[in-house]
Parts: sequence; C-alpha cells; structure tokens
Amino acid sequence: PPMDLVHGTSHFWSLCVEIQFYLTIGLLFLLFREKAFIILVIGCFLITANRMVDGVHVAINTYYRVDEILAGVILSLVYNDKGLGFLQKFLRAVNPYFALLALFVASHPEGGFVNYFRPYIAAVLVGSTLYNINSSLLTYLNARVLVYLASVSYALYVIHPLLVNTWFGSGDTLEKYLKRPILFVVLFVLAHLSTFYYEKYWINLAKRMTKRKP
Repeated sequence: PPMDLVHGTSHFWSLCVEIQFYLTIGLLFLLFREKAFIILVIGCFLITANRMVDGVHVAINTYYRVDEILAGVILSLVYNDKGLGFLQKFLRAVNPYFALLALFVASHPEGGFVNYFRPYIAAVLVGSTLYNINSSLLTYLNARVLVYLASVSYALYVIHPLLVNTWFGSGDTLEKYLKRPILFVVLFVLAHLSTFYYEKYWINLAKRMTKRKP
C-alpha cells in the first residue's frame, strides 16, 4: 500500500519516526528524569531483540527501526560519560576501517543475522572516529566537501524527492537526464538556504529558549 498522503512525500516516514522519538524522549525525562537514560538503553536492546524474534532484518516501522536512533543515544551517553564511560576504552581500541567494513556487511541484504547489529556497528564506527583522532580516515572525513555535504545532507534528503516529483523530474528518460544538472543546482541552493538560514534560525532559537540560567 502507498505510504504517502501526498504524492512524493513517502520519505517523510523517517521524519515521523524522529518526531515520535523527540516526543517520547521529552515525556520520559518529564516522568523519570535521569532514570530515563536507563530506560532508553534497555528499550534499545528490547527493540533489537524484538526484531530478532520476528526475523526482521530491515523495516521502516517505528517499533522495528527506532533502535537505530537509540543506538546513537547510547553513544552520546558514552561520550558524555553518563554511566557508560567504560566503553570509551573499547572505542579507542576499535579500528575505524574495520568498523566501516562491518557496517557494509550489516547493511547488505546478504549480511544475514549481522543486520540485527547494524545500529550498534554504526554507533561503534562513529564512536571510533571520535576517539581515534589520529586515524587517516578522519583526514578524509574532515575534507571540506564532505563536511559541507554532511551539513546539508538532511535538507538534501527532504527536498530531493519533492523536486523529483515536479517539472525537474518529468519527461522521458532523455528529458529527465537533460534536466538533471538544473535539478542538482536547484536542490543544492535550496538545501543550503534551508540548512544555514531556515534550520539554523530555529535551532538557535531552541537553544536560547532551553538555555539554563546560572
């Protein structure tokens, strides 16, 4: 069945997962305060266990997918030494290139059961780059073009499918490819404006509103 109410918006399912996550996080901390950290970690493992029981390697349903977000939460707890600081030593010992190779395997349909651990392998890869600052991989990751692409990637993801379903993506195969350079230019201009002007404004506003007074 179609996932979109409006044609070209089916990719918004991931944004819905994020909104559900933010609302849940706010509610958990409102009710349980610091204990919410423990709930999130346990919840992450339970979701993965549920995927294993149901034999789900890949899915977009929130109850099968949110462990990929919660794995990032666990990494943030490790990085900020919120009771999981002992894992920092483990991340320092991980070779980022091995973690990258493992992520490729965990992201491939033929990866089999390794797919269950994709969220944690991705978190280990990111964490290993945080603690192995002398790794040659960081030299490539810190390249200006990659840093820029990482900055606008969210906007690119949101805007691209919308543009493809307009004049920029219409016509037969030849016409579509002739329009492709125009599509890329418009896409990157809109993504740049969205990231560094629209999104930045709201992010800074939220920071000012939530900043604790000394």
